[in-house]
Amino acid sequence: TEMVTGGKTSAPTYTGKQVAKFVEKNKKMEALFYDCQCILGKEFNKHDHDNIIQLKQTYKFSDAYILLLLAHCVEIEKTNWAYIRKLALELYDLGVTSYKKLEKHFADRKNKRSLEYKIRKLFGIGEREFTKTERSVFEKWINDKISFDLIHYAYEITVDKTGKSSPRYTSKIIENWLANGIKTVEDAKKANEEYQKKEKDKKKPSYGDADS
Repeated sequence: TEMVTGGKTSAPTYTGKQVAKFVEKNKKMEALFYDCQCILGKEFNKHDHDNIIQLKQTYKFSDAYILLLLAHCVEIEKTNWAYIRKLALELYDLGVTSYKKLEKHFADRKNKRSLEYKIRKLFGIGEREFTKTERSVFEKWINDKISFDLIHYAYEITVDKTGKSSPRYTSKIIENWLANGIKTVEDAKKANEEYQKKEKDKKKPSYGDADS
């Protein structure tokens, strides 16, 4: 059996007899091969069987885990075995070894991609690479799981105040909110209204000013 050592792994090769023996010992393997074929949309050859056995032997992944892993790779259109093995190793090293953990991991990744897309659209960035400042700001929002609604509201304030899109300025607004325990749009709007009221009161003439 191949072992995982030092964060590296290579694809093993099994003879036809070894595959048959493995399937004989693991009664559900034939069904797993069939389900994997259906997900990847192709009839398996010896190389395909070798890779499925590797996922079972090396990482001890459950059948459901392997099927979810392959379904994810189909969804992102990366179904070559080199990529699948690399992803499996990364997940193993991260401790994402159960179906439940894998489901959560993929959901988190999908949410991150979704938030990045919304941020790109909001700031009119399109498909170009982020600048150093943009990447620093946006990745912090994504990693801190800042809601898009809150980002959008901070963006609106930024444009109202500066007349332009500025990730750095928007970031400062959000940092100030978080420092004051503000995490929702409702609380942010309330705080902004109170701030606007104070600013308006400052501009009102005092009785002394009126008498002079």
